[in-house]
Amino acid sequence: MLRWAITFCVALWLLAACAVDSVKTQYEGDAPLRAYKTFDWMASEKHDVSVDDMAAFRLDAAIRDSVHGELTARAYKYQTLGVPDFFVSYRLSAEDPDGAGTLEVKIHDGRTRRLVWRAWLAGAVPAKMDEADLSLNTHVGTAIRRILQHFPPR
Repeated sequence: MLRWAITFCVALWLLAACAVDSVKTQYEGDAPLRAYKTFDWMASEKHDVSVDDMAAFRLDAAIRDSVHGELTARAYKYQTLGVPDFFVSYRLSAEDPDGAGTLEVKIHDGRTRRLVWRAWLAGAVPAKMDEADLSLNTHVGTAIRRILQHFPPR
């Protein structure tokens, strides 16, 4: 009986883990997303977070580190001089009733700065995080990885 109860609990836990909100995407069909090779952060996004707000600063750092890591792992080059192929920005909103954050990653064309791709994941960042950076980095890293799996669209 105990073995059955443990198996049932594990199955419920796995089902709950799979039931998270899915990633939503939008993109411009005429944008050369597959030709992009270099990226940078949108200028307006570079200094939005103050060091005075440590929680926001840590969250910003976790998001930027995760995006940078995911893109460079996929052979995109970080380019700060000249005009890169695309710019990255993000937005985090806490519109969910439980306070969890919806994370949106946006890709803007490097020459036109036009928004050409965006994806978002509801509940990407839990409302309450423990004090350990590892937990924050793990949650954000998983969310960013799930979001960027859809870039560029197949």
